[in-house]
Amino acid sequence: MTIKLGKISKFVNGVFGLENYLEHLQANDPAGAPTRDEAKKDYLNALALRMNR
Repeated sequence: MTIKLGKISKFVNGVFGLENYLEHLQANDPAGAPTRDEAKKDYLNALALRMNR
């Protein structure tokens, strides 16, 4: 149960972290930044990989 709660909290924090991730990408390279949908897909894939460790 504790492991499941930990994974859920990481997922929730990760979704909110998407906004920070996207802002960071746009601030560093606004011309070459991915679209919101591309960034969301990449971010959630990276988050899923981290959760499976």
